[in-house]
Amino acid sequence: MWVESHQSHVFFYEDISDSDPFTLGIQTEWQLQQMIEFGNRALLASDSRFGTNKLKYPIHSLLVFNCDKKAIPVAWIIAPRFSSLDAHRWMRALYTRVHTKDPNWRLAGFIVDDPLYDILAIRDVFQCSVLISFWRVRHLWHKNIVRSLEIDMQVKISKQLEWIVENICRLQGTMSLFEDFIEDFIDESNFMDYFKATWYPRMGAWINALKTLPLASQESCAAVEFYHNQLKIRLFNEKDNSVFQRADWLVDKLGTKVHSYFWLDEYSGKDDFARYWKNEWISGLTSWCKALKIPDTDVLLEDGCAKVTDQDNPEKAYVVHNPGSMFSVCNVVGCKLGTSVSMS
Repeated sequence: MWVESHQSHVFFYEDISDSDPFTLGIQTEWQLQQMIEFGNRALLASDSRFGTNKLKYPIHSLLVFNCDKKAIPVAWIIAPRFSSLDAHRWMRALYTRVHTKDPNWRLAGFIVDDPLYDILAIRDVFQCSVLISFWRVRHLWHKNIVRSLEIDMQVKISKQLEWIVENICRLQGTMSLFEDFIEDFIDESNFMDYFKATWYPRMGAWINALKTLPLASQESCAAVEFYHNQLKIRLFNEKDNSVFQRADWLVDKLGTKVHSYFWLDEYSGKDDFARYWKNEWISGLTSWCKALKIPDTDVLLEDGCAKVTDQDNPEKAYVVHNPGSMFSVCNVVGCKLGTSVSMS
């Protein structure tokens, strides 16, 4: 069994029983080193729901941010379902592992991406502040807005959702804002049917989280989103989709090939590896970092929009509606798929 032959990579293991689900916590020595180096007095972020639609055992990633502000996976927790109630045990095991290596190590903050996350467990184990990330919700809203609506309505609904979220974060909004939103845009049934069925029942928990926890920055959210997309490319490049139902395949792929991808990202001599430039290896910049590299002369602000010159082809330009917001709308192909665009 993989667990028995890779004891040094396992920080937590609980076999399936009548009362508890199967749970496996993976952390290699390299990941431990990264957690100590980049997590000390810094942020740890959670990407808690990777593969829920494809994998029998979804992946819960814990991430730190390196010197380039990119997210590095420092632990993977594999379980058949996400449960905040099961988190305390593996959190304690992970903290003990890190603290044994460096007794002075401590977190400054923990970014969660689910309003039902066990906040009390985080504060008890890591003794740090907790922030909430909204990238996953924004991503899904945006993807469905672009898929369902014409551009004028995309902009209007995106701005309204931004206004609602901002007011809730300022403790000036309640569920009534979403109720009014549904009523105001009831004719846009292509999007509103999705919103009412999928998100309205969940908004109570999200409102509570947005009111009680600081909102994570767009920079950190862009890094987590970029990691999520990297993992999707690096893990799901299989011809036989039936392997996605196997735990043995998953832990082996994570612990070998996927781990190697992220290790190589941090290796200074990676450009000497021809294979690194294959699609599944390429790393690149987050949307936030790409935006920071755009010269001011290539951005023209006009009528509440930003016209941005393509950095590879000066003959092309893109229009960003509602610039400066995580709810911006852009005609870049990646943005139409839900990927964030950041205009600093």
